[in-house]
Amino acid sequence: MMEDFANTVLESAIVSTLEGHNYDASNVPKQVASMNKFILENMANACGNFKYVSSVIIMSNDTETRQPPQSVVNFSACWNSDSDHLVDVTWRSDAMTCVASVIGVLL
Repeated sequence: MMEDFANTVLESAIVSTLEGHNYDASNVPKQVASMNKFILENMANACGNFKYVSSVIIMSNDTETRQPPQSVVNFSACWNSDSDHLVDVTWRSDAMTCVASVIGVLL
């Protein structure tokens, strides 16, 4: 199923980029760009019948409590719920939290 594949792609993008690293604000733009490129390329190669939108947010956790930041992330779209899809993955480490999402809209 496409949602399962998208979930695997998102998790792979996050883990390969962030696992074992501490939060460094100077690296975040490069990390986000790399993850978005990986997500879009893998999704397009798997199924070219969709247009894809990828979003990656990386946030520093509170350094004293190691708790993730309080945030609300929301997507809104007008689409066909029978053919279009949204998959998102939240990943946390002691240092940071990442939310990666991909939207697929059938052509």
